[in-house]
Amino acid sequence: MKFLLSFAFFLFAILVFAQSSFSPVLPVDSPVYLSGTFGEIRSHHFHSGIDIRTGGVEGWNVRSIEKGVVRRIKISSYGNGKALYVEHPQGYTSVYCHLRVFSKKIQDLVDSIQRKQEFFELDTVFTGAGIPVEKSEMIALSGNSGGSEGPHLHFEIRDSKNEEPLNPEIFYRGKIVDSISPVMGVIRLFVPSGLDGTFRASPGRDTIEMEASRSCFYWTIQFSDDQTRNGNQNFPYEIEMKENQVSWFHLKNDRFAFWQSRWVDGTVQYPKSEFQAIRIPALPGNRMPLLKTSNRAEYICQLDTQWKHYSIRVSDSRGNETKKVLTIRTPGKEHPADTIALISSPISDKSLKNEGFEAFIPKEAQYETREEIAIYPGKNISKAVVAIMPLGIPFALPITVRVPKNQVPTELSRKLMFMVSDHQGKRTIVIPKITETDYVFSLRETGMIYWDIDTVSPELKSLFDETRVIYGGDTLKVQVKEMLSGIGSYRASIDNKWVLSEYEPRSNQFWIFIPKNIGMGNRVIQLKAWDTKGNASEIKIKLRTMNHPEIGKSAPAFNGKNQKGEDISLEQFKGKKVLLYFYPKDDTPGCTAEACNLRDNYSTLTATGWEVVGVSTDSVKSHDKFAAKFELPFHLLADEEKKTVEAYGVWVEKSMYGRKYMGTDRKSFIIDENGVLIKIIEKVDTKNHTQQVLDALK
Repeated sequence: MKFLLSFAFFLFAILVFAQSSFSPVLPVDSPVYLSGTFGEIRSHHFHSGIDIRTGGVEGWNVRSIEKGVVRRIKISSYGNGKALYVEHPQGYTSVYCHLRVFSKKIQDLVDSIQRKQEFFELDTVFTGAGIPVEKSEMIALSGNSGGSEGPHLHFEIRDSKNEEPLNPEIFYRGKIVDSISPVMGVIRLFVPSGLDGTFRASPGRDTIEMEASRSCFYWTIQFSDDQTRNGNQNFPYEIEMKENQVSWFHLKNDRFAFWQSRWVDGTVQYPKSEFQAIRIPALPGNRMPLLKTSNRAEYICQLDTQWKHYSIRVSDSRGNETKKVLTIRTPGKEHPADTIALISSPISDKSLKNEGFEAFIPKEAQYETREEIAIYPGKNISKAVVAIMPLGIPFALPITVRVPKNQVPTELSRKLMFMVSDHQGKRTIVIPKITETDYVFSLRETGMIYWDIDTVSPELKSLFDETRVIYGGDTLKVQVKEMLSGIGSYRASIDNKWVLSEYEPRSNQFWIFIPKNIGMGNRVIQLKAWDTKGNASEIKIKLRTMNHPEIGKSAPAFNGKNQKGEDISLEQFKGKKVLLYFYPKDDTPGCTAEACNLRDNYSTLTATGWEVVGVSTDSVKSHDKFAAKFELPFHLLADEEKKTVEAYGVWVEKSMYGRKYMGTDRKSFIIDENGVLIKIIEKVDTKNHTQQVLDALK
């Protein structure tokens, strides 16, 4: 027995030590500023992590917060986009979402999986060793993939045993700088007949007085937490309301299970809630574990005329807090219309039937007892099937709605689709289960179900210049128009060989990724797309392809006439280092500054074995005039046919004042004495370009 107790204590000590040794670093290098906090109120769910701002740009280094293994890689056009799940030995899993690209060892594996399955989206779970990563190792670059509305990093910490999200801010209390307290905003007082008053909790006002017209009431109160006073309306960590030590509301954002997140609807005023506004008290059917008090009620009822004082404390995870007192008085007597508010009846199952239509609402799905819900056939409304009224009532668990098959068209049943409309008229596709006699719908909110027939194929239109050269590594975009059932699947190919492509639902575009080693040649690019009802479209485009010049390999050959009409080529400069610089247009400010800087330092370059060749698509005559005006001593190659700019990958699409056009990208290439490309200068400093060239070879 003593041995068993000792062994149990030993295991417990190991577990405690493992969890206590979890000391994660931040997932980004820069100071952390949040655009979203844990437990924040979102549409029908609580936010399960923190959103880290990345300055409005992509490409920040994302690091593993602790030593561990990549246990899961998920890529989707929706939701979290490109996401990594790293499991740590201390019992936690860190999650990184909306990424742009993974580190090389992870990306190489992703590429091989996508090639094998011939599809962009994947969800791969590694049950064995996984991919080992070290603490602080760069595992990805931040991005804007999936359902993201702007560049940022969505970051989570989960309990590995049950995948429950934990508040990451708790682990970084000393690392996220914040000395600003959360605040209360608009306060609305409701009675059974509706809105009874609106108040504002101003910073210098500690007590807010209000008188209710009825004896039973509840509040909705806005809360926000601005870490840096930049206008970001984040959500606080903890909210508590008490009256004489009786806790009427206590929300603490520490952890929850994903299946419980839907209970956010019982914490707000529905069907339409103000931003970050909490309903106090929480509704009886709200079993959300973030709520730390057992008190649930549809109304607070005061049956005397005394002033009652409700203290509110709101704080963030760093300990900054704000306190207010709501003082309220009621008429102190029961209003005839308030009788129902005083009745505390249990929530029970609801079974609704009408003309063959049925709806079943389990008691566990309901937030309150008095919600009168009914089912009505969709008569006299075009393509309407059935309505569950009133619209906009959410449920904690799905409800079941049965529609007899004879209530919808039977012809073209393979093209039949259903949508549900909410209280704002927004329609969402819903897919029922089909039995021998019924269509069975699972709904999370009351609404109107409609039917439609989709026989129209998606429309595809290329968004790139089909006359220009396409380079390895380019991304080609194709616009898609699909009005009804939505995109179901798609496939892109080059010369009948599969290539990676992605559907981007925010812009309704397909992105076709050209392989980096595509090579030179004439190609046929094909994209085929199907909607969810099997209607298909395809587009075929004939293009010329070419690889970008690569450092360490032979530079692309060039030849043509210079400003004097003389033939020049790369071959004739063998034995010399060549600065081949591309510029947009003769005698323009930036191009002139660059040419004059090289002119002024030309003797320094030639003394060390350099030859300088400038290239633009201007004519020999234009080059001659430009060279004479500024006394340029080096060659200017006239590339009117665009063979050289295309060979070096600098003939690109540009944009000015919203107008798109093709032009020469300012870029320089350094070629050694053997004709090998040794350096590419991507960002040219026109006034100091000579020094850039000399520094590039140090």
